[in-house]
Amino acid sequence: MPAEKPPRVPPRWFVRTAWTVHRAEPAWWLNLQAHPDATAELAGRTLPVRARAAEGAERDRLWALWQTIDKDLDAFAARRPAETAVVILAPRAGGQGVS
Repeated sequence: MPAEKPPRVPPRWFVRTAWTVHRAEPAWWLNLQAHPDATAELAGRTLPVRARAAEGAERDRLWALWQTIDKDLDAFAARRPAETAVVILAPRAGGQGVS
């Protein structure tokens, strides 16, 4: 997954799947779609998370947050062959961290 620290909407994190204009979906997102239970490393801790795509108003709200971070986001997204997914990483039960 991207090394950039994802924004946080407590108690979840969200990431966007667009890091290149050449592919519609990066491999890490395809893997999470097939197996949404995963771990995320953040601030030296490994946390159990469940991934899912944000949809509708939730996606719109999170996309707007990304726009405040990246002023070129919409121009970049317009060059992609498909809509850019916004992925929610929500803590799983017992999510106090694996390490």
